[in-house]
Amino acid sequence: MKPCTAIDEISALPARRLRADDSAAVADMFLRMSEQSRLRRFHSVKPYIGEQELALLLDADHTKCEAVAAMDDDGRIIAVAQYAEMGDPHTAQIAVVVVDEHQRRGIGRALVGAIMRCARTNGYDRLFVKTLLDNDAAMALFGEFGFQPYGDEDGVVELRLFG
Repeated sequence: MKPCTAIDEISALPARRLRADDSAAVADMFLRMSEQSRLRRFHSVKPYIGEQELALLLDADHTKCEAVAAMDDDGRIIAVAQYAEMGDPHTAQIAVVVVDEHQRRGIGRALVGAIMRCARTNGYDRLFVKTLLDNDAAMALFGEFGFQPYGDEDGVVELRLFG
């Protein structure tokens, strides 16, 4: 399979694939996020993003995993969306995070749409996301794309979109 062009088609904002040299920029984005945004994305309070988590974002092979970033006018990363194969060649998990000051502007929606198109292009027809049960914004965003709640465990709900 080849890399998806959906990222190149986002016209509403400057966006691009994450690269190996984006480590410092992603770490900086993480530090600009509120504690609540970090909790909602990672399901725990984290003072910084770890090397393993950075590697998962930056070592994308553009087929089994992909990660994209939106940039502000100064070229700083303000949002990241990714998908990663989970257990079989038809199932991928999606995640998205937007820096607080840029939330509720459609950036997350644009990135989720693009990353979903990439996942579908690469054969993933079973998509899921995990979010905190009280994360109304994520529940609404993924609901717009047709994701349905499947179950929850310890306050974390899995939303699924199959087919």
